[in-house]
Amino acid sequence: MDDDELLREALRIVLEGAGYEVMEASDGEVGLRLQREHPADLVLVDIFMPQRDGLEVIKALRSRVLR
Repeated sequence: MDDDELLREALRIVLEGAGYEVMEASDGEVGLRLQREHPADLVLVDIFMPQRDGLEVIKALRSRVLR
C-alpha cells in the first residue's frame, strides 16, 4: 500500500521477479478492502497515505488478526 505509483511499480517488479504474487493499493481504504477479499501473508504499508494513514491500516489489520 503506497500512494506513490512509481514506488509501487518498482516494488511489484522486484517482488514478482522473485516469484511473489503482488496486489497493489494506492491508499489504506483500498488496501484494507483487498486484504479482506484476498488475504495476504505479507503487507507492505506506507505510513503517509491519503484516506487512512499507514498506522491506522496497521492497527486495523492487527485487530482482525488478533480476534
